[in-house]
Amino acid sequence: MQSPKHIHGFRVLVGLGAALAAVLWPGAGLGAAKPAVTESIAMRIDYLPDLVYDGERLTLCASVLNRTREAVRGRVSCSFVGGGRAVGNTINRDVAAPPGRDAFFKAGWRVSDLKETAKLTVVLTVDKEEIGRQTVAVHPASLQLPELRLGDDFLVDDSNGDRVVLVVRRQVRARQSRWPVVRLVERAFSGGKVKAASALFVGDLLAGDEAGSYLSLLKSNEDLSRFSFVAVKHPRRSERAGRAILQTLCEFSKSALKRRYDLVLIFAGSEEATFGTDVAEFRRAMDLMCGVAKSRGARYVAFVAPVAPPKLAGRTERYRRAIRSVAHTAEVDVFDPQPAVTRAGWGSAAAPGPDARKALADEIARLVNRVMAK
Repeated sequence: MQSPKHIHGFRVLVGLGAALAAVLWPGAGLGAAKPAVTESIAMRIDYLPDLVYDGERLTLCASVLNRTREAVRGRVSCSFVGGGRAVGNTINRDVAAPPGRDAFFKAGWRVSDLKETAKLTVVLTVDKEEIGRQTVAVHPASLQLPELRLGDDFLVDDSNGDRVVLVVRRQVRARQSRWPVVRLVERAFSGGKVKAASALFVGDLLAGDEAGSYLSLLKSNEDLSRFSFVAVKHPRRSERAGRAILQTLCEFSKSALKRRYDLVLIFAGSEEATFGTDVAEFRRAMDLMCGVAKSRGARYVAFVAPVAPPKLAGRTERYRRAIRSVAHTAEVDVFDPQPAVTRAGWGSAAAPGPDARKALADEIARLVNRVMAK
């Protein structure tokens, strides 16, 4: 039989153990109040390429974020409504998120011809309690997009802060075999060159500031005096892997949608590997940019393939293939300055040095002079 002293000591140890358990595992005690599961649950709508209306189908991809230590079951309700009438059915998805992990879900609607701005509303409910609600604006396929900027890693409309779905009408592209005689005559008279009263260059900065970039050399080139330049400076740090290409799209929309350019040159993808941008996301963004430029009346559109130091070339190859794929589909040219910057001695540094910067600028200027009439 234990003495009262030993019993008291045992009770103290038990009490200390229970207190420690309550700190480490708040729900472990029999009488402990179970924390609300919904406090650490959120909903995230993912962006490109799944929030792009392409004139045929709207697809939503999103995630339920579970930061609790237990599994969570909820329901996501997705409603697509436009012009005061339903243009697509409401879709419900039962979602099960494992402890401490995210659950991915997808919904889609067939929308053949959207005439007015529509609204896509997504609601997450857990245990009959509404956890999150988000509304996204879907614009008609006229390519008259609103002014875009970045906000919470989404594309948003400056005028009212609504999240915006990028819209592009599916391009009807002439095949190479169509009207060969006409193209032959055009090339014979023009020498294969394009008369450009105005031109646009959209390019990755590849440096901390413009003064230390190849762009400063391009801007000082007299042969490129007709160009407007848009420098895309990717953020050095980002919580979302796709933010870099969103930034490119925002910068592009501010320029390409404001006026018509005869010649458009797009240089992107060199820094995407750093941010882990999804390749399908990147490819669709490039296709969108190409389609917008053509719809605005550009007579010549071309891509400059991504570049990288030899030791890191493998990281950009996926994006190079994406560029070539878009160029093949859209029947536009792709210029590759990689051999020039390699010969200039671009080593293992993430940003090109002075010699490589000059080689890159010279190569881009040479390629432009090849196609642009004086």
